[in-house]
Amino acid sequence: MKLNVFLDLEETVIDDWFSCCFLNNKIEKIKNLINKFSLEFLNEKANENNVNLILFSAAVTNEEDLKEFNKFIKPILEEKLELKFNEVVMFDNKTIFGLAKKCGIKPTNDDTIHDIFMFNIKEEVFNLVVKKNEINILFDDTVEDKICFEGLSFLDKNKSLLERTKESKTTKLFVNMS
Repeated sequence: MKLNVFLDLEETVIDDWFSCCFLNNKIEKIKNLINKFSLEFLNEKANENNVNLILFSAAVTNEEDLKEFNKFIKPILEEKLELKFNEVVMFDNKTIFGLAKKCGIKPTNDDTIHDIFMFNIKEEVFNLVVKKNEINILFDDTVEDKICFEGLSFLDKNKSLLERTKESKTTKLFVNMS
């Protein structure tokens, strides 16, 4: 089993896309939480074999943005987190408009990606892209802290987080980084 760590950029690990100042305190907090979750869920320290680091940011909307991320942000984040990025969820117009429709939002042709995200659909988009039967963690400034266990008929409060995770088909953690 792996931890799938979905990582937002703006106001989570950098201030914004244009000035791109790294938020070192938040990055350190994320690193510590990834290690904590890895120990809790997998009984081992986080490493490239047990953590799947996934870019999940509406700041990256096209190939040009992805090139900028790969050149300027990715190497520094990988060094600070001591993990490598394995995947990118691309927030291009076609993908976001399709996901918005799945979330029940009817965007118009005049809407932009940022207009759609004003509907606070980041959590719904995350629910559509999580890895089934695995542990998924979203670090983002727009979500509320919570944990969701899918596939459990009831929640036994006497069981540990690890026991509940093992019984769950899919575990989702939302970590607010604001």
